[in-house]
Amino acid sequence: MTATKKATRLDESFFATNAKTIAKSLLGKYLIRVFPNGSRVVGRIHEVAAYEGETDSSSDGMLYAPGTLSISTKFAKNLIDIATGDMGRPSCVTLISGLFDWGKNKQLVQGPGNLSRALGIDRTYEGRSIEGRDFWIEIRDLYKGEILERSLKNASSNCKGIFYIRE
Repeated sequence: MTATKKATRLDESFFATNAKTIAKSLLGKYLIRVFPNGSRVVGRIHEVAAYEGETDSSSDGMLYAPGTLSISTKFAKNLIDIATGDMGRPSCVTLISGLFDWGKNKQLVQGPGNLSRALGIDRTYEGRSIEGRDFWIEIRDLYKGEILERSLKNASSNCKGIFYIRE
């Protein structure tokens, strides 16, 4: 008989290093969202971006304590950012896509605005801990696949990389 590995929730200490390291480490981890009606959805993180340093468009959420959610807005869409590094130093990761099991089918939700909409994450999540009761990230198994990096010509100067996996 084999033992089933228990999922481990990520806490604030996981996010207390540089954004690029955290971004790569988040790939293959699982987002869990419990909706107000009690239903739950689980999705594997497929793409993230790492940011460090300030630009004209940097959000104040980049300065939060590690593991704190920040909901930034770009092109009128909410983006889910998680503060990394040291409090007071601008650093975060942005969640870009995830593969979700909606019960009868799986769907790759692509784009940070589409991801926040699908999960019902809005401005009320600003300043919350990633260790919430209705939204968190956990390790269920170790991702052993290849981590790829996307290069964008129009990426902001504080972007330290956009990383993704394929399944």
